[in-house]
Amino acid sequence: MRQAVSVQSLRENLTSRTALHNINQENAIALFEQVYSGLPEHEDDINDSEAHWKACLIRPETRVRKTTQAEKDVVAKANREEERSGAALAVSRKTKLKSKIAGRGKKGTG
Repeated sequence: MRQAVSVQSLRENLTSRTALHNINQENAIALFEQVYSGLPEHEDDINDSEAHWKACLIRPETRVRKTTQAEKDVVAKANREEERSGAALAVSRKTKLKSKIAGRGKKGTG
């Protein structure tokens, strides 16, 4: 059986969907404010584990760059700490997966 669409039913549907979206946005804002308020006042005082919270302007001319050795060292240190806690990042699995994907593209060319 078909159900008639009315302005009222569309309004109620949109209102309920918007309400859920707004709740999610408010929760995300609250979490961000909680984390951000716990950071040092000056960017120079932010340690390596908090570096991703530094302000960064993104513009059309912003370029993607390779990871610096210092950034790689921070990731390696974090991985070692996580390995000790039993929750290691699967960096080697990512590398293997990337090589498999790259290899798939080469199979048909030879």
